Formats: sequence, C-alpha cells, structure tokens
Amino acid sequence: MRIPPRWIIEPSDTSAVAGRPAKIDCQADGVPLPHVRWKVSAGEPPEKFKTIVSSSHVHILVNGSLNFQSIETSDSGFYLCEANNGVGTGLSTVVRLSVHSAPQFHSKYMLMASRRGERATMECRALGDKPMSFSWKKNGVILDPVAEVRHMNTSFFLQIFTAFRGHSIGRSIKPHHRESREKDSALFTCSAVNDYGEDSKNIQLTIQGKTSLNRGESIPDAPQSTEVHDVSSRSVRLSWSKPFDGNIPITQYTVMWRQVGVHFRHMIEYEQPETTRNGH
Repeated sequence: MRIPPRWIIEPSDTSAVAGRPAKIDCQADGVPLPHVRWKVSAGEPPEKFKTIVSSSHVHILVNGSLNFQSIETSDSGFYLCEANNGVGTGLSTVVRLSVHSAPQFHSKYMLMASRRGERATMECRALGDKPMSFSWKKNGVILDPVAEVRHMNTSFFLQIFTAFRGHSIGRSIKPHHRESREKDSALFTCSAVNDYGEDSKNIQLTIQGKTSLNRGESIPDAPQSTEVHDVSSRSVRLSWSKPFDGNIPITQYTVMWRQVGVHFRHMIEYEQPETTRNGH
C-alpha cells in the first residue's frame, strides 16, 4: 500500500536569537517514508530558492527538521520545506525565519582616566535590536537618575537622567562628568536590555589630580588642615592631613620656613609620606 505524504508537524514562521541554537520543525509521514528537502531564499518576496546542504552550521535532522547550531542574523529569510515520497504531488510550505539580536558590547571592560575639574565622557554603545533600555551602576549600586540629579545636581547625573527619560536614546548613551572630583573614581557598569536579552560593560573611571604645566604630570593637592603643636624656642611639631594624591602615590612632602624679618627660606624634604614631623 502506498500513501502520499501528510504533515505530522507542518513548518511555521519562526523567531530566533542570534548566537543561540534554533530549529524549524518539518515532519511528514507516508508510505514509503517521505524524503524531506530544505531550500532557502534571502530575498523578499522569496524567489530563487537554493537547496540547503547539511554542514557544521546547519543540518537536516533525521525527522526532517532544520537545525542551526548557533544561528546568525544572516540566516534570516524564507525557507521552503518539501516532503515527497513519489506518491501524489508531495507537500511544500514556505516559512519566514526572523533572527533577532540581544544587546552586545564589543568591549566588555575599559579603563578611563580624567583630570580633576575636567569633563569626562563615558560612552555606553551596544549593538542589538531596538527598543533598548540602559541603566548605570556605580560600584555595584544602581544610580537613580532622579535622586542623583536632586541630591548631586551635577551634569553627569543630569545627562544620565536625560538619556533615561529622553526619546532619542537609540543605541548609545553618553553620561558626562563636569568638574570631576576624586570621589567620582569608581567602577561604572552600563547594562543594556531589550526583548531578547541583556549585556553589560564595565568602565573603571580614575580621577587624577591637577597637571604640571612643565611636564604634564599629575600633581597632588596641597596638604590640608596644617597645624602647629608643641612650640618651643628650638623645636616645633607640624601635622597635616593627607591631600588628594591625584591617584598617584605621594612620595615626598616639602616643608619650608623662614625667620621673621629674614627673606632667606629654609627647606626640608621628607622622603617618607608621613603626616606629622618634628623640626628643630
């Protein structure tokens, strides 16, 4: 007895996410067992279908379904499944395969340095399907744009707020730091999310001190809270608070003094960065 092909599972339009496995079902029965063949057309409307030959990227399963090991956006298109056993006209169905993209950052981590008081721009650019939303963390703590603008009132957080609430965010967001301060040195994490997944990028921001005009090197601030103690006729004890070091270790303090009425200055350099010294 010979029986023409009939669908067990008829192919249907399929959606997939790039980088993940995917499968288009196509299973038929009959006597003898139908032979299943797949063709693909990248054009729209579909035309000029080309026969698919099994490979490491895509292959036809024993049951007739088409399997992708790791689907790519270039696999999007129209697919034709044919089932024929020589009895009757056979079966054929054309379906559309749509491949979507989750957010993806080409660079997952970057180092960034900025001079204190200068403007710093951190860019968060992700590839992927729209719409896409972004969020920021500072040292693992989620930044609330509204709260940060209200309490910090800096253009860095204002720019984040604008990007969160704006309508032209697109695929990138650029929070700006104006008048960067040393406490802004932190690990910032930008996360991008759409309907198909999420990804994140870490930016280590380091705020350095002022710049030497002669050599372009970062220089620390002046010592803070300088105090004089235990004054006697031959000695004095000085103490001070360690200043912002420009994120470069302080290697030396210089103390200068002169006697009242004398223009000549004495200078002592302390190689060890202590914050209390005795002088004679």
